[in-house]
Amino acid sequence: MRFRDSVVRITRASSGVGAEMAIPIAAEDAHLVVSSRDQDGLMRIGAKFNGAGETMVLPLDITDEEILFAAVQRVLSRFNRVDILINKAGLAQRTPISETPLNVYRQIMDVIFFGPIMLTKTLLRKISDRAAGQIVCVTSVAGK
Repeated sequence: MRFRDSVVRITRASSGVGAEMAIPIAAEDAHLVVSSRDQDGLMRIGAKFNGAGETMVLPLDITDEEILFAAVQRVLSRFNRVDILINKAGLAQRTPISETPLNVYRQIMDVIFFGPIMLTKTLLRKISDRAAGQIVCVTSVAGK
């Protein structure tokens, strides 16, 4: 099994692509850490993994540096490592550019760019110290 006993961290795992990615990974007995701002969605998806590898459901606002750092510390204190980081956090805006306030674009960049950068930088040393691990960034074409 590819993921057996691996610690896999997925952001925006409460629904959609993030949740669908988590299901087969959990089925391979990975230790799964699922995060999202959507706590209800996280609880629903976390309940699907009972009986699989250990699952940590961790609500997270990826744009808040203090909360993000504390969440990473909780993961590391529980598993002492992260083998695979899947950055899936996303946010879309469906109004014409001419009607969208600039602060909306700042929020989008915080969620889809700066948040994953902060999380990756926070975990990078722990991943690279083991000379192994994978970092995956997943984006969307929702804005086309």
